[in-house]
Amino acid sequence: MRVPPCPRGITVDANLRGARVQFAANVLLALLFVYIVGGWLLSPTSPRLDKLVVKQALGDNTFLYGARDNGGGATTRFSYLYFVGPEWGEGQAALQRLGEVHPFLISDDDAVQAQHVEGLITIKVQGRVFEYRSEALIKTGDDYRQVKFALVQQPGPAAAP
Repeated sequence: MRVPPCPRGITVDANLRGARVQFAANVLLALLFVYIVGGWLLSPTSPRLDKLVVKQALGDNTFLYGARDNGGGATTRFSYLYFVGPEWGEGQAALQRLGEVHPFLISDDDAVQAQHVEGLITIKVQGRVFEYRSEALIKTGDDYRQVKFALVQQPGPAAAP
């Protein structure tokens, strides 16, 4: 098979340079696409806290907060995020502050019970636990204080079919 000659005024080097530029542009476009889609798929969604369901004093200026996450849509049950921290107020002020910190417990139970005895906070959950951390840090001024949790889980009521 014979290669057709180059048009007048264009050399073989110019054709190769154009192909290289096109190849580099395609590779950069593919990398940009992978970066955008990968970032979108791997980005965590922030919870939509719309209701404060629990605020319980645990002593030592420490409070247990529970907030409803309404980000699941119409066909998904609510999940409840639980936090521990200092006094953050009531209502929307507390919800705004809770949206800035990480929960130590995510459950489908909207009324967990907590008991603080000798530096250990025992959490009683009736239902499913989606995420749990046995320790948390509370910022007190310029310092942090560690809080430890023990979890007692009991099966919740059966879900409707």
